[in-house]
Amino acid sequence: FAKNLFTEGELPHPQTLARFNALLKRSISAGIRSPIHTEKNADICLRSGQLPEAILLYRRCLETPDDRPAQRRALTHHKLARTLLSLDREDEALSAASQAVSLDDGNPAHLELRADIHLEQKNWPLALSDLSRGAALDPESLELQLRTANLEIRLREFNAAEKRCRKV
Repeated sequence: FAKNLFTEGELPHPQTLARFNALLKRSISAGIRSPIHTEKNADICLRSGQLPEAILLYRRCLETPDDRPAQRRALTHHKLARTLLSLDREDEALSAASQAVSLDDGNPAHLELRADIHLEQKNWPLALSDLSRGAALDPESLELQLRTANLEIRLREFNAAEKRCRKV
């Protein structure tokens, strides 16, 4: 039912959404604790704009011991951080993004997300550090290289920005 609930770019009918919410609450209260199912329900809540419910479910998923690989748990932290950031809960988002980085430090997307949070907090040096690490991990990403060069210019690190732009 939940898999077919949403089509790309459309919200479900209010009655369908109410039915899903009732099923979701029943499954939570019944103690269904599978991290995979909990995360899928969180993703559905996120797509339907139910951000507080998505946050609750992502956290529940992360609190449940499981044997998922570190990269998979990092992705859950990443989605939690992105959702928290969209609600302007930057400190909580930073914590979740940092967890994603610590679990999967070779993924530039986690570093870029943490840099976005540092940028929101106007912590330019930490944002530059994360963007630089991400750009080093993914030298083919033009967007990441240009974002890093832009921040280097903003921080008046002109030589570093020029060197980066010559590589691109």
